[in-house]
Amino acid sequence: MNMEGRSDSPADGPGPADDPARIEALIGEARTLNRTGAAQQALAPALEAAALAEGANDLARSALAAETLADAHYALSAYPEAMAQYLAALEGWRRLGERSGQVRCLQGIASVDIYIGDYAVAIGRLEEALRLLHDGADEAALAAVHHRLGMVYARLGDLARAREFYEASLERRRVLGDRAATAASLNSLGILFLRTGQRRPEGDGDLRRARALFEEAVSIAAEAGDPHLKALAMENVGSAVAELGDLEQAHSLFQAQLAALRAMGSRYDEALCLTNIGEALRKLGRFAEAITPLGDALKIGEELKSKERTMRAWHELSQCQEALGDSRAALESYKQYHRLDRALHSEDAENKARNLVVQLAVKNVRAEADSYRAERDVLAAANVRLSVEAHEDALTGLSNRRHLDANLELLFGQAAADERPLCLAVADIDHFKSINDRHSHAVGDDVLRRVGRILRSACRPSDLAGRYGGEEFVLALLDTTPERARAVCERLRASVVDHAWSTLRPGLEVTISIGLACSAAHASTAELLAAADARLYEAKRAGRNCVR
Repeated sequence: MNMEGRSDSPADGPGPADDPARIEALIGEARTLNRTGAAQQALAPALEAAALAEGANDLARSALAAETLADAHYALSAYPEAMAQYLAALEGWRRLGERSGQVRCLQGIASVDIYIGDYAVAIGRLEEALRLLHDGADEAALAAVHHRLGMVYARLGDLARAREFYEASLERRRVLGDRAATAASLNSLGILFLRTGQRRPEGDGDLRRARALFEEAVSIAAEAGDPHLKALAMENVGSAVAELGDLEQAHSLFQAQLAALRAMGSRYDEALCLTNIGEALRKLGRFAEAITPLGDALKIGEELKSKERTMRAWHELSQCQEALGDSRAALESYKQYHRLDRALHSEDAENKARNLVVQLAVKNVRAEADSYRAERDVLAAANVRLSVEAHEDALTGLSNRRHLDANLELLFGQAAADERPLCLAVADIDHFKSINDRHSHAVGDDVLRRVGRILRSACRPSDLAGRYGGEEFVLALLDTTPERARAVCERLRASVVDHAWSTLRPGLEVTISIGLACSAAHASTAELLAAADARLYEAKRAGRNCVR
C-alpha cells in the first residue's frame, strides 16, 4: 500500500512522535491481535498508533490506524465507536485518493449498518464500493463486497439472491487461497441452507448440507488461526445438529461456544448463542430453564440496540411463556417480536433502498468537477427515476400491472425450479363503487392509497405487492407456506377493518375480501391467478370481509 502523504519532518529531525516504523509496528501488532480474536488487546496499540500518526501529520497512517481501531471495536460489538472510526478512516483515504482503503472502510461501515438492521444504508455503501471496483482488478475486495451483499439479501429474506452472492464470493476466495475469508463464505452459505432446511417440510438434505459447510468452515478457520470465526461456525454446527433432531448434543455445543464467545468479548454473537441455548432447552421441554438465557440475550440485544437479536429472543421467550401457561406474558413478548419484525421490514426501509441509487448519484454529481461526468451522473439519476415510474402505480406507489405480470412469471419459475412454496393472494375492496358514489371519487382515491400503504406494511421487502387494476390488489409471497400465507392475509384483512377510516370521512367503513392460492397445485402463473381469483369470488359470496 502507498504510505506517502506525510508532511515534512520538523527541521530538527524525526523524533518518537513521527517514526513511521514505530507507527507501522503498532498497527501490525493491532491487526494481528484482531485476526487472532484478541480485539480487546488490539485497542491499545491501535490507539497509540493513531496518536503518533496524528502528531506526525501522517494522513495515510492515521487512516490505517483508524481503520484498525474500527476493526477492533467492531469485533467487540462496540458499533457506535466502530462507525466513528470507519468514517474517519474513509475520509482520510478519500483525501489521499486511495481506492482500496475506501473500499475496505465502506465494507466495514456497511457491516455495522447490517448488524443494526439499517439495510437500506448498507446497500448504498456497498453500491458505492462496487463503483470503486468497476475495473475488477481487486478480486479479494470484490469477493468481500459480494459477501456483504449476500448478508443484506439474506436478512431481507431473498435467499436465492443471497445464495448467488455468497457462492460468487466463495468461488473467488477459494481461487485466491484466502483461508479465513473462505471459511467466512462457507459459514454464511451454510446459514442459507440451514434456513432453507428449516422452511421445507422435507429439509433434511439442506440441513445436512448446512452441517457439512459449517464443519468445513470450522476446519478452515482453525487452519487460518481465526478463533472468532471458528466459534461462530461451531455454534452453527450446533444449530444444524439441533434441526436434525439431536438436541442434547446441540445444547452441549452451544454451552461450549458460549464460554469461548464471552472470553473473546463478542457480545453480538453471545446474544445469538444464548438464544440458541434457549431454543434448544425449549425444544427439550425445559421451558423454565430456557427463560434465563433468553432474558440474558434480550439484555445484550437491547444494550447493543440490535433489532435482529432482540426480535428472535422475544419470539423464543413468548413460546416458552406460553408453554408454562403464562398467556399474558407470552402475548406481550409476541407483541414485542412482531413490532421488531415490522420495523426491520418496513416500507421506509424498502423505499430508502430503492431510492438510494438516485441519492448517491446526486452526491456524486456535487463532488465531480468535470462537467462531462456531472452530466452523465445526472442522466443516470434521471434514468433511475424513469425506471421507477415505469413499474410503479402512480396512485398507490405499489407495483403496476405491467411490473406484476413480468415479476409473477419470474417468481413462479423460480419457485418451481427450486421447489420453493409460492402463495398468491388477490384482494378486492368491498363495495368500492358505493364508496365512490356516496363519498366522491377523491375519497375513493384516498381509500386506494391507504389500502396500498396497509398492504405494503404487511409485506416483507422480498414479497411482491401491486395494484392489479381498479380496486383489486395482488400479493405474492415466496418461501411462504399456505398456513403462513393465510395468517398474513388475515392480518391484512384485520388491518383494513381496524384502520381509522373516519378520519378520512365520518361514517366511512372499508373492508376487503381476499382469495388465496398456492403454486404447488398449479402449472402456470395464469392458473395460479385464476385459482386465487376464484377463491376471491368465494369470499365475496361468503359475505365479504374474509379470506378464502
